Amino acid sequence: MCWNNQFIIQIKRKINRMISGSILKDLLECDVAIIGSGIVGLSCAASILERNPKKKVIVLERGLLPTGATTKNAGILSIGNFIDILEDIKEIGEAEVRRKIENQRRGINKLLERLGTEATDYQLNGTYELFNDNDLHLVNEIDKVNKVLLPVFKENVFSLDNSKIQEFGVNDKVVKAIVFSKFDATIDSGRTIKNLLKYTRNLGAIIITGAEVVSYEKAPTKGVIVKMKKPFSSMDGEKNSCHCKKLIIATNAFSNPILHQKVDLVPARGQVFVTKPIPGLKIKGAFHFEEGYYYGRTIGDRVLFGGARNTDFAGETTERFENTEKIITRVKQILEEVILPNHKVEIEHQWAGIMGFGRKSKQRIIEELEEGVFCAIRFSGFGMSIATHVGEMFGEMVLSDNLHPSPKL
Repeated sequence: MCWNNQFIIQIKRKINRMISGSILKDLLECDVAIIGSGIVGLSCAASILERNPKKKVIVLERGLLPTGATTKNAGILSIGNFIDILEDIKEIGEAEVRRKIENQRRGINKLLERLGTEATDYQLNGTYELFNDNDLHLVNEIDKVNKVLLPVFKENVFSLDNSKIQEFGVNDKVVKAIVFSKFDATIDSGRTIKNLLKYTRNLGAIIITGAEVVSYEKAPTKGVIVKMKKPFSSMDGEKNSCHCKKLIIATNAFSNPILHQKVDLVPARGQVFVTKPIPGLKIKGAFHFEEGYYYGRTIGDRVLFGGARNTDFAGETTERFENTEKIITRVKQILEEVILPNHKVEIEHQWAGIMGFGRKSKQRIIEELEEGVFCAIRFSGFGMSIATHVGEMFGEMVLSDNLHPSPKL
């Protein structure tokens, strides 16, 4: 029998599609799917697998590496700056403030327990908050804030340290007081996420990059179907999907398209740069200025510095990873005029990260949206601090068949 070449080609294509579809089906069916391989998503995966190594956990990441705030932040593990905590006490009450900060502290401790100080480059050097004339009156509230936090830390968290104004060489015409927070720390974000990826893979998690999720829907029988864009498409162009029993959405600022704008969530860009080496640099550690809208830390003889979102809220409410002249110029101006008035500052590297905030609320969204679909977003710049604790809570929630109330974080 003589076979037509075109017919043979068609048969081969059908066979290839069947094989490809079978492989993808086996690969993309799991117990738990997690969207986002940032520190929250990986922490959830790690906690689930630590509790039950037999579970099949897939992490779907749209980039080749985590593309959100996890790898693009300043690397400051903070319990919260003094002014923010003072405002929270007035808005949500003392008990809720203690609960919020205790959970952040648990998250930091669990991260260190999981990876260690060397794998994160953890440095417990505290944070210095710089006060100008507008905020100076708030310094009188230090004892009040310390009293609220005493049950959590068993000692005072904040202290006035105006000797650092001269020691650090900041502009004393602008900076009128410095408040020190002893429990804040810094980490190397890149090193941390690299080692967390390794740790989570070693537990058995399947991490798939280049998998951009566009939507999800409840399966006709049971579970959740997660739909993705190319390259996860078959040869005939049909979209492939991941079928899971339970789904965790951990995409923070980028969650609106997946959730179809169902929650109060806005992206907020943070622009950051690192200076060239600065001879004679006196300031050491992490520091904040203007209610935390400017933030930075020293890295050897360099300074990482960023912020200025408060100078253009509308322009910085964006998902675009790019630096703008307006913001970078303002950040550099504050660094040169307020923080390092006697030094020449030259920028060597710069980047932008995207955080997730709420228009009406600063509370995090950590909940089960519907049966089998969980959401961990809106961290307002504190994702690195709270992420590991969120993972612990979700590890327990996802592996349980019982319904859970939304945890307060």
